[in-house]
Amino acid sequence: MIRYFCPQCWTEVGSGDQQCPRCGADLTEDRDYFDKLVLALESPDYTTARRAAYLLGVAGDPRAVPYLVRQLGKEDPYLAAEAVQALGRIGSREALSIVQQARQHRFAVVRRAAAAVLSEPGGREPG
Repeated sequence: MIRYFCPQCWTEVGSGDQQCPRCGADLTEDRDYFDKLVLALESPDYTTARRAAYLLGVAGDPRAVPYLVRQLGKEDPYLAAEAVQALGRIGSREALSIVQQARQHRFAVVRRAAAAVLSEPGGREPG
């Protein structure tokens, strides 16, 4: 059975609901794929959030950088590590600078992800 969730507050909603009963969000609003991935970063389901970070990296859109950076402060070290890898895939100067800083992150898994990104060809901070 397919379950539907509000993209704003992650309350389970009915498949035909037009408005979230909890937060009032418009469930009929058509969002583009990028916006849906950004919203999915806040999912309480850790696999959904991690998958969204991965897909934002694959897309390579520099608009994702601030949203991925926000994940570095979360309590899920694996989400933060996925965000670092996504920043490495984006590869912009800003993204790689953040990966460079992540070598000092409080979680070892994030530090290892940053080191792996920076050891790849083209992964060193430019300039």
